[in-house]
Amino acid sequence: MLRGNPELKEPSPRRTRSKRTKKDAVVEKVAEPKLETHVGCLDEERLIGVYKDALSEFMTKKASHFQPVLFNKLIQRFPYLGWRLAKDLPQYINNGCNNFRKIKAVEMLHLLFSNKGDDFETHLRQVHTEISSHIIAAFKASKEEGYSLKARQFQQIVHLSDIFIKEVSKHEDISSELDREGLKGAMTEALDSTVVSRSTSLQSYCKKVVASLDNTQVLDAPPKKKKKKSKK
Repeated sequence: MLRGNPELKEPSPRRTRSKRTKKDAVVEKVAEPKLETHVGCLDEERLIGVYKDALSEFMTKKASHFQPVLFNKLIQRFPYLGWRLAKDLPQYINNGCNNFRKIKAVEMLHLLFSNKGDDFETHLRQVHTEISSHIIAAFKASKEEGYSLKARQFQQIVHLSDIFIKEVSKHEDISSELDREGLKGAMTEALDSTVVSRSTSLQSYCKKVVASLDNTQVLDAPPKKKKKKSKK
């Protein structure tokens, strides 16, 4: 049986490089919605619940099959969701099942401060108490017998403290609630610990952070207006 001839199609118009670039840019813009206010059709609460369970297992069980990259990718790609884990993370600085897990908790907090997002001030207001209390506990723990963190590992906690204090001090209402005396006392106490006393650079860094607690407090105070001299 003979079949009809297929309909002939006219050749499509030639796409120039500039047209292709513009079209690709439009597609990319549409494909990437603002993550702070839109997470697609995901069940956000259920997703965060799964991540919190996974985080707890990773931090408390040596035999866990979870890898830190799972949480790092979430923080980097979806900071808004990553900050939902921020209240759970600080406890693992001290309660992680081994030194590796403790330092991973510190690194994840570092990563959060590097991926602030639009609602950073709100997130910081919600978690600053937990972060400061566990930083204080971490410094005090350095004086305990059998303390096992190495100087380079402990330095990451000092660095986190430095970043945390600077960020908190940028927001007057949060800064006024910061336990500066508690942080200062714990850091000063850590200066006499074995892990800090063995490293000159670590001693200097701790002293610098202690001094910054006074400096940032002064910076937070509103500047006094200078009186203008009346011209005669």
